[in-house]
Amino acid sequence: MHNEGYSTMCGHATVALGKWLVEGGHVARREPETRFALELPCGLVEVTAQVEAGKVVSSAFVSVPAFLARRDVQIDVPGFGAMIADLCYGGAYYLVAPASAAGLDLHTAPLAALVAAGTQITAAGRAQLQIAHPEDPDLAFLYGTILTDDSPADAASFNLCIFADGQIDRSPTGSGVTARMARDFARGLIGKGQKRRFYGPTPVPFTAAITAEVAGGRDRSVRVRVAGTSAYAGSARFQIHADDPLAWGFSLPDRYADLKTLITAQERSA
Repeated sequence: MHNEGYSTMCGHATVALGKWLVEGGHVARREPETRFALELPCGLVEVTAQVEAGKVVSSAFVSVPAFLARRDVQIDVPGFGAMIADLCYGGAYYLVAPASAAGLDLHTAPLAALVAAGTQITAAGRAQLQIAHPEDPDLAFLYGTILTDDSPADAASFNLCIFADGQIDRSPTGSGVTARMARDFARGLIGKGQKRRFYGPTPVPFTAAITAEVAGGRDRSVRVRVAGTSAYAGSARFQIHADDPLAWGFSLPDRYADLKTLITAQERSA
């Protein structure tokens, strides 16, 4: 979940679930690898957890078919002018462009400037681009923007994923890394099996590689294996009391007059 709803594909949540589902006994644990599938809003992904002495040391998933939907799209971005980006799909649609396309250096620009640029680019893309998913109309929307460095395809790369209401990913973004790999493959920059390393705004990377081309899919559609590590940050316990009138949640009224009408109806039926 995030501040505008939910992700159609969240790679770092999938990596985290790999640890929790196995160590929590929710799937049968096998060493050295435990394999299972997760049904996500974008489709079915295959998860592999590397297990040592009963603990998950890393998790990976193989993506749904990913592809470069449109290359070299020109977008008019207020405050930045015309810029070129690629529209890529990795379980969600992203505009992917080097920060330099917006006149920024990913490594030296203030984080706030990168977020502001990404937010503007996403808004402009949503207003100017028509997006269609080949299988599911519910996936046919621009999820966010990924600003990258200018690293070559054989080097580690840094990026920042900006989505929702100016929210950023702490990880390199699993669906975003998938989209970037599909983009680089379609552009002939990487080959099947070639491993890349990606960093978000933390020093913990994801690694990724193309595992297969998808027969019958869009031109040069691929499946991408993304791997990373996760750790527990805490746990929560929720309580529901029989005398709590809001135990199962509530809906905010459009107007307080609606709330008064509801209260009046409850009082009359009491």
